[in-house]
Amino acid sequence: MSRFFADIGLRWKITLPIAFLALLLVLMGWSGMRGIDQVTESSTQLTKRYLPAISLLLNADRDLYQAFVAERSLLDDHAHEHLTALGASHEENTKQAYDRVQQYAAMQPGTEALALVSQFNDNFAKWQQVSRRVMELSVGDMEAASTLSFGDSERLFETLRDSIDKLGELEDQASHREGDAAIDNGREMGMHQGAILLIGLLGCILVVVALPLVVLRPMRRLLSRVEQIAEGDGDLKTRLEVRSADELGQLGSAFNRFLDKLQPLIAEVGRVTGEVDAAARAMASMAATNDQLISSEQRRWIKSAPPRPK
Repeated sequence: MSRFFADIGLRWKITLPIAFLALLLVLMGWSGMRGIDQVTESSTQLTKRYLPAISLLLNADRDLYQAFVAERSLLDDHAHEHLTALGASHEENTKQAYDRVQQYAAMQPGTEALALVSQFNDNFAKWQQVSRRVMELSVGDMEAASTLSFGDSERLFETLRDSIDKLGELEDQASHREGDAAIDNGREMGMHQGAILLIGLLGCILVVVALPLVVLRPMRRLLSRVEQIAEGDGDLKTRLEVRSADELGQLGSAFNRFLDKLQPLIAEVGRVTGEVDAAARAMASMAATNDQLISSEQRRWIKSAPPRPK
């Protein structure tokens, strides 16, 4: 992997780390959006499914209880004064309790819940008949009405409330499961985000440390070598060590080829310079010899010449 990275071009050396960091950024964004979607879905389930369902069951239980209270109120000695109002309250609350349970069933809660709703409907029909019979008996036979109310009517009423309580427990458990799943998903998304962030930080550190080593170190070696040659202190026999096949490696190879061609030229220039220097020295020696010969001949000629007449 390090060999591959060393041999690719400078463009890719810069592009790949940036692309990697961009990919991590995209992953973080995707993970965040996925987490937001899951939280939104869980919130929607809680607010539009479980909370309304629990509210319907609580109100159904309240209406059923108020209907039963209206039935028991008819057994009071002074109930005949409020007979019409109690009867209307009983019918209204009975109908509301039944309608709310049917609205809950329309929300498709599940197989177990639908079985409890079916059980509720069967017992509700029985209790409704018994409760109406209690109301009829309360007009003329208070003792029979009381016996029936505290007997079959109360037993069926408790059965109905037990069914509603079980439905409420099912919805409460389901809402808790949904909430716990949302919390777990949030924690998982947090761990994913943290892992991606950690990888991104390590990638940044790696880019900051490795990129100068890969790019700047060969450039510095080349610059140092060129400066040595420019100052005249460089050894033309020494070559740059090429460790990669990228643009810097190609530049180093080209510089070595330049030295390969420059070295014989410098050697040839040195040889010619030496020859010229030797020729110049020889000519200077010959000139000095000639000068000595001329001086010597001139002195002999002066000595041998006759004196001038006076």
